[in-house]
Amino acid sequence: MDPESGTPSADGEASSPYVVRPADEPSDAAPSPAGPPEDPWSSVTVRPERPTADRLAVLLGNATLLGLGYAFLRRWGLVCTALAGTALLVVILAAAPGSPAWLIVLAVWWLAMLAHGWWLTRVRRGEPTGRPMTLRIVAGVVVMALVATVVGLRIGTARTVDDAAEAHAAGDCERATQLLDDIGPADRVVNASKALDGEADLETCGRLLGALRLAEQDPPQLLGAAAALQVYMDDPRALWAGSGIRRAELLLDAAYDAGYVDQESLEGGFAQLTTTLEAHPDQADQVSQTVEAFLADLAEDPDNCAARDVVEWVDGQGWEPPALAEPVAAASDEVPRRVLGCARDLSDADELTASRHTYEAFLHDFRADHRADEASDELYDVITGIQRKEVRGLLTAGRYCANPSPYRGAEPYQRSGGNPMRVYGIHPEAHDFPRSWMANSIEDMVLVACVDGPKEGSYQETCAYESDLGVFGVSDVRFYASRFDVKLYEIRTGRRVAAFSDEFGEPCPPSILVESYTGIFVPPDKKRSSFTSAEVRGMFEVYQS
Repeated sequence: MDPESGTPSADGEASSPYVVRPADEPSDAAPSPAGPPEDPWSSVTVRPERPTADRLAVLLGNATLLGLGYAFLRRWGLVCTALAGTALLVVILAAAPGSPAWLIVLAVWWLAMLAHGWWLTRVRRGEPTGRPMTLRIVAGVVVMALVATVVGLRIGTARTVDDAAEAHAAGDCERATQLLDDIGPADRVVNASKALDGEADLETCGRLLGALRLAEQDPPQLLGAAAALQVYMDDPRALWAGSGIRRAELLLDAAYDAGYVDQESLEGGFAQLTTTLEAHPDQADQVSQTVEAFLADLAEDPDNCAARDVVEWVDGQGWEPPALAEPVAAASDEVPRRVLGCARDLSDADELTASRHTYEAFLHDFRADHRADEASDELYDVITGIQRKEVRGLLTAGRYCANPSPYRGAEPYQRSGGNPMRVYGIHPEAHDFPRSWMANSIEDMVLVACVDGPKEGSYQETCAYESDLGVFGVSDVRFYASRFDVKLYEIRTGRRVAAFSDEFGEPCPPSILVESYTGIFVPPDKKRSSFTSAEVRGMFEVYQS
């Protein structure tokens, strides 16, 4: 091979990259001071020239970050190094998208590859590899393909995140989640900001879906769902404007459930509606519909008392926003209906005191209502029932004489007689009271007789009786009359119609009964005179005949 032109020799001998010069051939090198070489035909080894390439092609190739410029220079070790470094940086950026430090490292890596390619092509040494224009075209096509890929990925990522945001804003977080699940490492590398936005939106949508799932459980966790929705709404990335109304619906559903009123949830639901109106005035129609639906559902509930508590509170708040005031005003007729219905339900359940208060509240607040007269009559009956229950309790406990009370459902007292009674203090059966004198129940009872006696009355006489220890075998015994203090009360009014005292008994009977456990019999110092059943009956005869 011709060492100057690089063309093969004519005789076909093998070419060699080493140049051998004859001893007599002139040389540019200066002669050795020691004189000519000992062997003028000795050979000199020269390092082979590395192949070079077009500088622009190399720079474009290295701009791809894939080491393509090194490949043009046939520097395969540098190609592998470039690929490994770029791959490592891509992995790091996929794991930490948008990290400023690693973006700077990537930029430095790119500039370093360009600078190195420039340096490697600073002096043309050796033979160029390939045609310059071809290499430039190849490198340019690769660069354009990479740029198109990156731009396409960036646009796709942005479009996916924006579509997901629209679905999120519409409350369709299921679709938003499906879209955002497609965000991958490549999106994190080429469009870190959008990818991070998408991941944040995915997390926020997860909170919303979790809250809604709680409300769909069986049984639904209404308060838990409302609390989870509040957490979602507190997130700055929350986009669904309907979350406030949905939270209010959950709280209102929890406020009234199977006759139980949760006042805190009721107030919280309307507070949420008020807040939603302030933040989103354009949602006034939805707020109004929510209130209408709540009151409509409440109107169908059979529990009047629980519904009364709700409608009274709602009606008494004095709402100013029309979206709240108008549906409440439209349902204002529900308040008197529920109050009166509650009073009747309580009466039917024999909760008469609570029923009385409810009737009184109805007549006080809705005196002009067309049902007021009917309610007034019902209230009279309820008060009568309260009196009956109270008097019956006193009679049963034997405490009526200490606390006489009226029962206006009883028959009135007749001065002419015929007043069935109940007697306390003595046993009528022991004194043969006629059955017509005695009341069978509170319904036919007219009088209550309170008897205090028999007890010691006035002194009558002193008589002597035999005594084992007395002087001359006798002892004196003082006799006192048997006294009865009587008070008669009319059940109908609870007032006393008569009060008198009677004394009975004949002193000094022929003998008296003395008990002894020692066999020594001594009469007492004093004794009440005995009375008869006829005398006891005589005290009441004037009131019964």
